[in-house]
Amino acid sequence: MLTSVRKSFLQIVKQTRRLSTLKFQPLTPDRYEEALDHLRTTSYMDVPLYRAAGLVGTGRAPVELDNVYLESMKEGVSTIVLKDNKLAGVLINGILAPSSIPGAIENMKKSTNEKYKRMDFMFLALLLEMDLFNRFGIDRALECRLLSTTREYRGSGLGKVLVDKLTQTARDFDYPIIVGEAVNDYLWRLLSAEGWIMIREMPYSDYIDEATGKPLYKVDPPHHILGVCARIVDNRCKSKDPLPLPSPKIYYPKKMDTGDEDVKRQRLVSK
Repeated sequence: MLTSVRKSFLQIVKQTRRLSTLKFQPLTPDRYEEALDHLRTTSYMDVPLYRAAGLVGTGRAPVELDNVYLESMKEGVSTIVLKDNKLAGVLINGILAPSSIPGAIENMKKSTNEKYKRMDFMFLALLLEMDLFNRFGIDRALECRLLSTTREYRGSGLGKVLVDKLTQTARDFDYPIIVGEAVNDYLWRLLSAEGWIMIREMPYSDYIDEATGKPLYKVDPPHHILGVCARIVDNRCKSKDPLPLPSPKIYYPKKMDTGDEDVKRQRLVSK
């Protein structure tokens, strides 16, 4: 037993020393392309939903994926990790506010990539159905949109360090809450170990094609549930309802509503 404890201790010391050689800094424009290249070659394939949606695995990922992460980088709240001036990891965050939702809906409707549109619709439907801002009494949130390390640093503890950096970023920029989609079981285990809570979870099988009545995605266990989770940064930020929230099914419409009057709805409601 002592031998096992000693080995564990030495492993922790080794990991700590290894991580101490890394440099964490804001993700700036001169590093955008390097970060995007990492996403294309490593991160996208690691997301089970992207594979199930047919967005990766058959050639270059759709430009819509690159664009959504690039726009997030431009919001100035992301972090890059460097080892000898080469990318070792990236934490892409974005700003979520009520005023950003109509534009996100319009961008989704304009997309000519049906596979991407279906996935984007699902995320927007969840956001609207949760009524995040009214439910928590907030006017903005920091959103963790992607956390990724190079394969060399998998299992090194870098993911935990990046989650800690995320919390510090929220405090530095005065965000009362951080939200993010746990698109796979590994990410949820990491976040829950760091004090995150689940506020909404939906089996992918509950995202239904209205035209056929069948689920749009088949994502195998243990990654078969999409979880929306949160880290409360300001203790005054509290949900008005018990968590996690109920999980009604969401339907992708036969025909997308193009009217302007109900831009906040666009049939992005659960049945």
